[in-house]
Amino acid sequence: MTRTRPLDALTPAIITDLGQTLLEIGAPIVGLKLGERGLYVRTAGSARLARIGRGQIPVRAVWSTWASRELWAPCFAVQAAGTTGSGDATIAGFLLGLLRGMTLPEALTAACVVGAYSVETIDA
Repeated sequence: MTRTRPLDALTPAIITDLGQTLLEIGAPIVGLKLGERGLYVRTAGSARLARIGRGQIPVRAVWSTWASRELWAPCFAVQAAGTTGSGDATIAGFLLGLLRGMTLPEALTAACVVGAYSVETIDA
């Protein structure tokens, strides 16, 4: 018996549409944890990002790397021992990148590094 996993049904087209829909209803930054498929991020334009408030990127010069972007970052190849908490760790790495003023590609790399490190041990 073949087991179907819910994430397997999400095609790139469906994920792109979902990201666009979430932006349209007001999210300035959309981040979707996709397990072993990586991290998907889609962002609104500069005007919407400028209204984020306290969570704004501290270095305004990098806003241009965040505005109107759609990126999908793959996971790093590691020997996985356990996945409990790895998605949350990935998002923590992403938020670190945001709050430290990293470019969007750098923040995605930070997110995936933290997520990869997280799966190398059995528990969270």
